[in-house]
Order: sequence, then structure tokens, then C-alpha cells
Amino acid sequence: MKFFNKKRNFSTRIFVTVSLLGTFFLFAILFILSSYFYYSSTSSEAEDNYSHNYYDYHDPTDPFITKNLNLREKITKPIISEKDPILGESDASITIVQFSDFECKVCSGEEKKIRDLLNDEKYGSKIRLVWKDFPMTDTGSVSWKASLAARCAQEQNRFWDYHDLLYGDNGELDRGLYIDLARELSLDLDDFLSCYDNEVPEELFKNNIIEATDLGLPGIPYFYINDQEFLGEIKEENLKKLIDTEKDY
Repeated sequence: MKFFNKKRNFSTRIFVTVSLLGTFFLFAILFILSSYFYYSSTSSEAEDNYSHNYYDYHDPTDPFITKNLNLREKITKPIISEKDPILGESDASITIVQFSDFECKVCSGEEKKIRDLLNDEKYGSKIRLVWKDFPMTDTGSVSWKASLAARCAQEQNRFWDYHDLLYGDNGELDRGLYIDLARELSLDLDDFLSCYDNEVPEELFKNNIIEATDLGLPGIPYFYINDQEFLGEIKEENLKKLIDTEKDY
């Protein structure tokens, strides 16, 4: 009789143990599945927010524009935004997108060749130039601060005038110079300083940096002539040839 009771107690303990283990593993599986679906949904939402925050501004009628970036897609062209500084006619058949930096002297020289073409009787009416900031990512760097100052001038519709002064031989790029240039252009100094000190437009060129990174740009100056690309220095005659080969020209 005692032997029978011992056997029954032993079987009961096995049953209880197996039941507890089964319940534990069931809850563990349910927890893992619920976590997977939760993070999948939040990841998708984060990607959508990324796309929304960084690539909202665009002109859907612009034939050179890439649609709003989604992280599930690969960006293959620059995204032309209404916030990008542009020179030239909006209906120009040749769009030149320039990724550049105010601390880069080579960039200044290469851009001058394009600006000369904008003033050329043959090419001028067919070209537009789009500026894209690609400064150092260090927010305390000279190139970052120069981009910030130029975009603050853009807030007062004087980007290109300020841009030309920054690329001029004005000495060291620093806060004092930025203020002097703002005075030279008769900008509202209080508004300019408030914009600069509060880094109001930095999101604009942060977007440009992200865009350049997504495009895989190896350096500056980097130019897109419609679908053609080139890096660094290029002779003016070769630049004209690149433009002339565009079928829409």
C-alpha cells in the first residue's frame, strides 16, 4: 500500500512539473511573438516618420525631382526642394545640382564656371543651378557655421548675395565675418543674429547631408547635370560638352 502511494505521489509531481513547464514555454512563445509584431510595427512607423520629416518639401511638377524618400527605396537622384536656393529659370531644360561647402575653394572655382554659363547667351536661358549644402558634420566646424549663416541670409531672401561674399576673399570665416557680411547686405541684423544663434535653418542642410549620404557622394564639389554626374574639377569645354549631350537641350 505504501508502495502504491509513493508511486501515485511521484506521478503527481511529474504531472505538475510538466504542466508548469508547458505553461512557462507557452507564455514565453506568446511574449516573443508579441514583441516581434510590436517592434515590426514601430520600426515601420519610424521609417515613415523619417521620410516625412526629411523629405516633405518638394515640387511635384518638377521633372527633375525624386519622389519622397522612403527607407525601403533607394534614392538615385537629388531631391529638389522649394527650400533649395536656385538660380535660373524654373523651366530650364538643364538642371545642375551642386553639393558644396563654403570652406572649399575648389568648389568656389568650379561653381564659377557654371555661373559664367548662366550668363552666357547660348546656355544661360537653358540652365538652372541648385545649391545643396554638404558641410562637415561637426556642428562647431567652420563649414557648418558658414552654411548656417548663408541660410539665415536666405531667410531674408539674400542667399546668393551672401553666398558670393562668403566665397569671396574676405578673410577667416567666423561669426564676426558673418555679421559684417550681413551688415554689408543691409540685412536686418537682429533677425539674422537670432536665426544664426538659434540655428534656425540647420534642418535644411542636415537634410542635404542625409541626401548626399544616401546618394553615396564620395566628396565635393559634386555635380549632377540632369542624369550625368561628376566630381571635382572639370574643364569648361568639357562642362559645355556634358551640357550639350543632354537630349532636352
